[in-house]
Amino acid sequence: EVCEFICEAHKKFTASMVDTIDILHFENWWGKFYKRHAISLESQSGSIPRSHKQHFLVCNFIKFKYSSNMKGLVVTRPFIGNVVITNTFDLKEYKTQMVTLSTRNAYDGPRPLKINKIEAYLKRTMQYIPAERKAYYENIIKNWRKY
Repeated sequence: EVCEFICEAHKKFTASMVDTIDILHFENWWGKFYKRHAISLESQSGSIPRSHKQHFLVCNFIKFKYSSNMKGLVVTRPFIGNVVITNTFDLKEYKTQMVTLSTRNAYDGPRPLKINKIEAYLKRTMQYIPAERKAYYENIIKNWRKY
């Protein structure tokens, strides 16, 4: 539903559902597209001492603003209501144009859960089953390996 809304909103957008299996080895490829260490554009000047330069650290900011008109730029604020103090960070590496996700799967096929884990999860969910339906689900848990 969300993808349809985005696709109908503007033809410049490409919407695709991203699943966990689509993001492979993030730590290996993100450096090709994004800077490892970014300093705010406001503090990049050579006249500003090194100790006063603002580095991009997610924990230092509360509000992040991104616009598709300025790809790669993130405007941050240390407080939600603050309009005076802003820092703009250029996170995009200029070597590349667009981030692309890997097209190969993480695994060749489905990865089974351990039987002990499945049984533990099934037993834990029983506390949420209404009393009038417990007998039905207890029978499934008791005989689930036969299915």
